Amino acid sequence: MPFEAATRQLADIDRSLAEGPGKLREDGRNSTSLRRSQSARVGTARVLSRSFVHGESEVKSPQERAVRLIAVALFMAGVAGAVVHGQTVRGTPADERAIRDLVALHATSSQQGDLEGLVAGLHADADSRRADGAVVSGRTEIEQRYRGILSGGPTRMAHAHPPESVRIRFLQPDVAFVDVDSVSVSGEGLRTPFFLVFTKVQDKWGVAVERSGIPLK
Repeated sequence: MPFEAATRQLADIDRSLAEGPGKLREDGRNSTSLRRSQSARVGTARVLSRSFVHGESEVKSPQERAVRLIAVALFMAGVAGAVVHGQTVRGTPADERAIRDLVALHATSSQQGDLEGLVAGLHADADSRRADGAVVSGRTEIEQRYRGILSGGPTRMAHAHPPESVRIRFLQPDVAFVDVDSVSVSGEGLRTPFFLVFTKVQDKWGVAVERSGIPLK
């Protein structure tokens, strides 16, 4: 690539960068983390391109400048790729509602001592790590554990999941990460954060992974 052409292309890149990250393609999902990552990449690319255009880097030959140009172009391609292939997708209202309904069902069932309702939202191969570190694998084993707890009284597992604590992030149309708090029915006392992975299998949502956090004030 001729020296003059390389310089012109670098200048074009710099002008594009000067217009800001809003000119780059977004996937339409307005992910905060994605926008921050995009801005950071664009800022780095701006510094690189300006240094190449305005002679701030120690490049001593047209050949070196051409190589650096290729590096900038590849970097910009990476920026675009990061935006297009962000890890958050837009879930449908129906899917979000189905997940929230399952979270609510679990809480309601715990208050009623309803063992069937407590495990209704679990996939057959779900696994759960409890606050004590124990890992329970499979819906059947989880159900046995719940049955043992409920044998001490129908409300032994009673709790609530405040709707405002439910945070859903879809990584794929059929995979969602969910954060939710578990609190006493009265809402008083400690709250325990839970992390759940929901997956959609045969058009039905269910919990594949459940992880209990440490009770917090």
